[in-house]
Amino acid sequence: MSQENVEVVRRGYEHYNRTGEPDYSVLDPEVVYDVSSRTFDPFVYHGHDGVREFLALIQEQWAAFRLEPQEFVDAGDSVVVSVRLVGVGKESGVETTANAAHLWTLRGGKIVRQTAFQTMDEALEAAGLRE
Repeated sequence: MSQENVEVVRRGYEHYNRTGEPDYSVLDPEVVYDVSSRTFDPFVYHGHDGVREFLALIQEQWAAFRLEPQEFVDAGDSVVVSVRLVGVGKESGVETTANAAHLWTLRGGKIVRQTAFQTMDEALEAAGLRE
């Protein structure tokens, strides 16, 4: 099932970049978005309403925002993705980029958790792929 998990996550990025919205059909109703390692607005969001709250925060800060996945790593029930974040500041109009890593955990074809990390090594370690 792990390759299917990679495809679910890949399609999720494509959907977000195309629509500006997550694909709620692949998010478990009790999904957890853990962005507590972020420098700004660190928090843990719960359920679809929490995801909407997180999305509203992004839309409040950015005139445009996209996620450019760089690499997908199959970790069984999880998928680790190195991602380039590209945003245009709402106030400044300046394009800003940053690198991060996302660890997606799936169960039964649904995403049950997304954890954001500053580096790919941190995400790989959390997935049990590094010591």
